Amino acid sequence: MIVTYSSSMDCMLELVGKSRSIAETLGFKVASIVMGLNVSDLANSISLYSDIVYFVDNPLLQHATPDVQSTILHNILENVKPELVLLGGLKEDKEVAARLSAKMNVGCVSECIDIEVEQQSKKILFKRLVYGGIAIAIESISSKPQVVSVRKGVFEKAKPLTVRGEVIRLDIPIQKSRVEVVEVRSKEARGVDLENAEVVVVGGRGVRRKEDFKLLEDLKEALNGVVGCTRPVAADLKWFTEWVGLSGHMVKPKLYIGVGVSGAIQHIAGIKDSKIVVAINNDPNAPIFNACDYGIIGDLYEVLPELIREIKALKEPTYKSS
Repeated sequence: MIVTYSSSMDCMLELVGKSRSIAETLGFKVASIVMGLNVSDLANSISLYSDIVYFVDNPLLQHATPDVQSTILHNILENVKPELVLLGGLKEDKEVAARLSAKMNVGCVSECIDIEVEQQSKKILFKRLVYGGIAIAIESISSKPQVVSVRKGVFEKAKPLTVRGEVIRLDIPIQKSRVEVVEVRSKEARGVDLENAEVVVVGGRGVRRKEDFKLLEDLKEALNGVVGCTRPVAADLKWFTEWVGLSGHMVKPKLYIGVGVSGAIQHIAGIKDSKIVVAINNDPNAPIFNACDYGIIGDLYEVLPELIREIKALKEPTYKSS
């Protein structure tokens, strides 16, 4: 059995989606765990995707801390004895994964970006970034269950099953957490939502000055998209704090436009699920041209203004005289 758990519905569906592909290969079932206050409807919703849904409903779980969540998971897993436990990529999920593996005295892989099953041995292999994102490690866990936290956004969400899964309510004694939640506040939105955007325009080292990102902003406005950058622009030049790529935001928009982006392997891996990739670069040998659907070889300072004008012209209403 493969068990999935996350405090986010989006993350849960991503975990279930990947779990089902692994389960088909290994002949396992997929179970999901839900906990909180008044979560029966949520459990029923997840049963559209998982073979089994275990849920724990208790007022003490309204703001359950990671230590409480990991204790409940431990109790459930001791009974169901899964082969693999996948947890989400939220900060809270990663803490739960660490606590759970410590409680069960088993190995844990954190920030996993891909999972494969070795054909001959059927061993489950986990990929994660190392050395600051410039290399990928392939790891396995010898202890059971294998506990793994998965980066948000790296897997496709599950599609509904043809037959709804079984929903099982569990009554588990819950000890009050040593941490008291005094207040919960909504986090102030900052920056742009790169991971959920339908159009993403990314600038690379080919953009000479930070002020020149105004061109990308104009293109973004014309396409109703968002603007991002590559890791060197953020980490080396310090122009921005976040970037697109394996070690930053994994994106999967309908349209990705790379402006002055060379196409390092870590960046290409971070945009691999984009539906259409457009590259603009003055170097015809730039690696990104091997990964794009459409390429424009030219100076971005000449190409972008013309591209923006053409897009705006296409969007302007035309009237035919009678």
